[in-house]
Amino acid sequence: MLLAGVGLTGCTDDKTEPDPGTWPSLEVKFLEAQYSTVKLEVTAANLTEIAYLATPKADAKETPTATIVFATGVKSAIADGVSSLTVSKLDPDTEYVIYVAATTANEEFFEKVLEVEAKTASFGDNAYDVFDVDYMSFSMNVKFQPTDPENVIKYLLMDMLTYNYQSMMNYTDADMMNLFDDIYHNYITENTVFVFNEENSIIRDENGEPVTDEDGSMITLWNPMVPGQLNYVLLGEFASGEHPWGFGQGYYLPLWDQDAYYEAVGGGGILGEASSRADDVEQGDFWTGYYQKIEVTNKKPEKLGEIKINTDKLRPNGGLLTFELCEGVSYLCLGIFEEYDMEAIKTSMLKGDLSNMQWALTSYNAPYILNVQTYEIAKGQTDFSFNLTEYFTKFTPGTKYYVYAVGINDNTGSKQAFAKLEGFTLPEPTKPAPEVTVTGIDAPEGHEESPYEVWFNIKCTTGDAVTAKYAANYEREWEVELNAGKTNTDLIENGNAFTPDEIEKINSAEGYNVMFSTRPDANTYLGVIAYNDEGTGNDPDEDGSAIGKKRSMPVPDKEPVDSKYFESLLGEWTLSAEYEGGEAPMTCKVEIVSGLTCPESLSQEVIDYYLNNTNYSKEQVEKLYEGFKKQLKLYNERLRGQNRLLCLGLDIDRPKYEYSTNYLAGWKTPYDLFIATTKEYNGYDTESMFFDFGPKWYLEMKSDGSVVAPFDVTNLPPLTLWNKGAEYYFIGISKMAITQGEFPVTISSDNSTITVGGYEYQGDTYYPNAAKIMYGGQYSTDTRVCGALTLTKGWNGESVKSVVKGGKSVTTNDVLGAERAVRPLSRTSVSDAKSYEPLKVTPLAEKSLRERWKQRAAGKYIRR
Repeated sequence: MLLAGVGLTGCTDDKTEPDPGTWPSLEVKFLEAQYSTVKLEVTAANLTEIAYLATPKADAKETPTATIVFATGVKSAIADGVSSLTVSKLDPDTEYVIYVAATTANEEFFEKVLEVEAKTASFGDNAYDVFDVDYMSFSMNVKFQPTDPENVIKYLLMDMLTYNYQSMMNYTDADMMNLFDDIYHNYITENTVFVFNEENSIIRDENGEPVTDEDGSMITLWNPMVPGQLNYVLLGEFASGEHPWGFGQGYYLPLWDQDAYYEAVGGGGILGEASSRADDVEQGDFWTGYYQKIEVTNKKPEKLGEIKINTDKLRPNGGLLTFELCEGVSYLCLGIFEEYDMEAIKTSMLKGDLSNMQWALTSYNAPYILNVQTYEIAKGQTDFSFNLTEYFTKFTPGTKYYVYAVGINDNTGSKQAFAKLEGFTLPEPTKPAPEVTVTGIDAPEGHEESPYEVWFNIKCTTGDAVTAKYAANYEREWEVELNAGKTNTDLIENGNAFTPDEIEKINSAEGYNVMFSTRPDANTYLGVIAYNDEGTGNDPDEDGSAIGKKRSMPVPDKEPVDSKYFESLLGEWTLSAEYEGGEAPMTCKVEIVSGLTCPESLSQEVIDYYLNNTNYSKEQVEKLYEGFKKQLKLYNERLRGQNRLLCLGLDIDRPKYEYSTNYLAGWKTPYDLFIATTKEYNGYDTESMFFDFGPKWYLEMKSDGSVVAPFDVTNLPPLTLWNKGAEYYFIGISKMAITQGEFPVTISSDNSTITVGGYEYQGDTYYPNAAKIMYGGQYSTDTRVCGALTLTKGWNGESVKSVVKGGKSVTTNDVLGAERAVRPLSRTSVSDAKSYEPLKVTPLAEKSLRERWKQRAAGKYIRR
């Protein structure tokens, strides 16, 4: 309400009367008051600048001079005529005296400081009031109105894009608000005025210092806002209780009917099973306590200018999008989407309204959720080009693409330019695909044949390959993927890329000879797709010449060794092993044999199982078994040819928890796998059974009379592979793993004790362990053996389990192995052909929006 208003016209004591039209004048009137602002009407003439200073009436004493008003107040230019002036950042329900001063064209102060008295509005009885909405902040008054005064009101601020993404992950509003009380304290117990800005998002300790997580990143309550952003403020009533995710006691019990909600959305009351019907169900209908979901939109940016997007440099395989930028663009945020993504983005992420795209592209989580790329633009730069291959690895003719661009001016983002290009397609390719032949070859001149290497020749007979990819793996792994529904193209496109130098060789008349590591006597597939300058590639699913096959040679027999141990060590043994954290050695049964055995013919029960569960006829089953027996005979001959005995059983990696599966308990022979049910084991062929069975390891007799236990992850079969999800290897472990070598073996004079010692390497001892291979070539053990394996003649009939509490879990990152003279190309893991390591940095919350965009332009961002 207006309490006082003053108007003055300047005069002079000069005897020469000036033109009245040049006299400076100023009049100020009260218009209206909000919670934190007062709007004034200003009528001015012949003035250049105006300043105001707002002081609570209780603190106002004497009128300040114009010098003080200009020095400590808020200044702005003033034009002749009537205009409005908004006095901001005031406290609600407070009386103010607003002092107004001005300067003339002669840079002199207007002769009088004017005063206006006004009172800001009070909040009244509203449940909440939103005010002071700016580009990157806003304020909100919330009345504390729980159903029970012992409860609290939890709050959360989240932009709509992040909220919708979290909702798609089946997080409810209650889940999102239910943060850890000991750190976040995101609840109120009385009427509260929130000032949501970047500074207040930082959680601070009792000394005012930012609280950090274990990585040193500051912990914040909400992400920084951007101009035009649509926000949700969630408010919900919580009672004291136990957190469902194990946070302990706190205000963790939301007053809402979760079971009824999940029943309504078709989720059965279990988190993660809610169906798409959740979009049609209002969560507020299921809260039994206080709940609000409030929309607040930040002040929208002013228009900076125009951006033009050009497509004249596009090609069938991507090409360039070019941008003509208006002046003043410091950062360019780009979002590029294929048509099948756009509908989901529009309906699920942007509330069905693509006008939200502008702020969404600049928002904090845009790089994570929308894969937005941000580029720094040099001062004065007005052109920019972008290659679509930076976004997409494959282009399908006829696919529609959508591009959205936001140009940002400065550290506030208060001025922006927005452009879009929707539904464009790439030019159709006009050239035929390259022709490729892949041939398995013998070792080329200058290289010897090896059981551990296979060679191929790759040739583009049309000579027009610009890029090319390959995938290589053993026949079994490749065929299993094809049987699962993948195509050769799928496997190769997710494989490895050739370098430009290699492409040049592939295009040559001689082609390119490549070598891959292999295990002995195994088939390797190599598939290649070559692409021309339009991105058109050959089709390996139609053109069989683009996939080559080569079998490695078997390991030649060694010079025969005549040793008494081939007979004296046969039979059952009790193995004992010391392990870290163990109170007593663990024991297991081991049987040493000179070869594998199987019945001469299958029982009728086994034949019936095959007939009832496969498409084999009886004759085919019997033929399959004949092939199996030949494989068994060959296995035994090669075992003896390497002067080895086969050891069955190595139960030395016990799981940490009783309910976990022990993949090493007992053993299965190839015959056990042949007669197993498809649920127990389903191999690719009979040859696979001799690779997968186990646990198996070997004792090898040397010509000097010594005995060793060989281990070789690359060239020997795994310890066991038949159990689903468990690929174990026999390796040496100390501070790191060693994957190739020979453990020394000592045998007592009466042949009653066998000791498998540690492998010595560079002053360290690596003891034999059974380790599971993990993704990325790491090895993991639950119980780590830390001493020699001791085998005692005979079996006492009972395994001693590990008794270390919780077990011992070790992941070995560093692996030692032998290097080859010729470096082989990498095989392709066909089930997991690609992996992406997220780039993690720690942006400081105090940094300006410009700094955050600068980080994004450098590819550095982290989702909170």
